[in-house]
Amino acid sequence: MALCQKEKLEVIYLQSIIDTHFIQFLETKNTAIKYVSVDSDLSEYLVGETTSSEVVDKDNKTGSDRLVDLFKTALKVDTLKIEVKPLKNEETPALITESEQSKRLKQMTAMMSSGSDMKMPSELTLVVNANNPLVKNILKMNKDNTKSKQVKTLCDHVYDTARMNNQPLTGESLQQFIVRSNHIMQLLSQMD
Repeated sequence: MALCQKEKLEVIYLQSIIDTHFIQFLETKNTAIKYVSVDSDLSEYLVGETTSSEVVDKDNKTGSDRLVDLFKTALKVDTLKIEVKPLKNEETPALITESEQSKRLKQMTAMMSSGSDMKMPSELTLVVNANNPLVKNILKMNKDNTKSKQVKTLCDHVYDTARMNNQPLTGESLQQFIVRSNHIMQLLSQMD
């Protein structure tokens, strides 16, 4: 949401069950207007210029390709789709998005199920910010085979931080995040 506000995009808070139906009603009345969740597919207003002159390495991969491979290997979450985009806001290393259709289908299913245990699977995408200095450093560190443990730690931390932007971490995920945060702070305090 902060990304949207920095780009001066209007954000509407909808927290009631009926809001989904109200938005669908508004969209049918005026087809020129489309409402999209802030954690759904990224707006073209949030993504910066894509450079077509991205360097291709000896394996015929770009930096974006290498980042996707790196995060897939480090995270090992088969259901997670990973994309690399140059966000206008360089401060955000990554964020989680979910397609608007998937999100609306889950909301409708939840309302119609009336408390049953039927859950729709989430189709989440980790969008890694190619313009973020941390992400650039992770890619550089990955070239040094002796730093693979630090690279995995940073990839996990970037992913968990993006997840926390959507919903709080719980249980084992929260404990791992706290331990990792303490470890990172310890490493930073030892640097000159």
